[in-house]
Amino acid sequence: MKLFKHIAIVLLLITSIHQISTTKPLEDPNAKLRSVVVKLLKNPTLQTTLDQSVRISFFITTDDELVVLKTDARSNKLDEFIKERMNYHKINVKDLEVNRIIHIKVQFRLNSKS
Repeated sequence: MKLFKHIAIVLLLITSIHQISTTKPLEDPNAKLRSVVVKLLKNPTLQTTLDQSVRISFFITTDDELVVLKTDARSNKLDEFIKERMNYHKINVKDLEVNRIIHIKVQFRLNSKS
């Protein structure tokens, strides 16, 4: 009887380990959201030299649109640029919580072209 119990436990463990190893990892919706935000903020048209990390606070509406609440940008030009590019831009990322404030930090490194 002990042998039967041990074999049953070993089979159960092997089956669970196999099941865990073959399941697909869940996609992180926040990683997709971050890549969408980075794409939106690519190639800024600011005529300035800039090297700063900006924290952007925003939420997503029920219509899947971004609404920027605030940024901690040190210049008004950069703040306006971020809001211009992101505000009311429709995104297509599944499984996001709507009407929840999200904070993302984005690094801006620009060299002015003279």
